[in-house]
Amino acid sequence: MYLPATGLGAVTRGLGDCGCRGQCGGHGSCLTKSPGLGSYGLGLFDSMDFTTWGVGEWSIVAFAGFALFSMFSTTKRGVGKVKRTVRKSRKSRKSALLREASAL
Repeated sequence: MYLPATGLGAVTRGLGDCGCRGQCGGHGSCLTKSPGLGSYGLGLFDSMDFTTWGVGEWSIVAFAGFALFSMFSTTKRGVGKVKRTVRKSRKSRKSALLREASAL
């Protein structure tokens, strides 16, 4: 069992709170509804039915979509840059070898 350092009990007491006000024994696994919120846990994605999602859920979906698009477009640009650099390096090496061979 982990015991927090002396003096940190009051600070760490609220971390990981599932909203049950101590009824779950500190496990965070209770299924009681949060007081006043009418939802479980954080209140985000309580239902996988997207017709019931609010601004918070759609904001997260939009941000995740933007992040994925950004990641793929950056990766595509990076791959193109590496290909161009390799191609340019091969051309310069080939031309250097041709100049060396013609000088002999």
